[in-house]
Amino acid sequence: MGKVMSNDDRIRFECGKCKKVNSVPASLVEEKRTSWDVQCANCGHLLPAPVRVKPKLLQSTTETIAGYEVVEHKGLVTAAISTMLFNKIVNKQEDRLNHATEQALVEISIQAANLGANALVGIRLTANNAEGGALAANSTGVLASGTAVVVRPH
Repeated sequence: MGKVMSNDDRIRFECGKCKKVNSVPASLVEEKRTSWDVQCANCGHLLPAPVRVKPKLLQSTTETIAGYEVVEHKGLVTAAISTMLFNKIVNKQEDRLNHATEQALVEISIQAANLGANALVGIRLTANNAEGGALAANSTGVLASGTAVVVRPH
């Protein structure tokens, strides 16, 4: 594990593999370590504890959130996660797919928070089996996308 640094609003940490400094908004860091590790933005390496992220953004697969109005669009966010990342910790492919889906949601939440959003709308999740190419055989890739927005209660 690389170094962990913090300031008032961001937690910064160094990837143990590529040494790149990553950061996430401090508001997303979950001290109880109940959610998934953060993926290095440079090399894709999963960064283990003590940095764990719990999405605290409102999330919806629809374009609106009941009781809220969208006041600003921040942009599209996407993430692609391979189930191979979880081969060492999970035996069943179904469980690896669930972990990859959760990790993809964490990644787009980090991106949205970095854009200044407090919600994600229009979230789409797609799973693709590998037939060659970037993913190895017996792997599934999960693609998550959504629109980062700022919402306020009606």
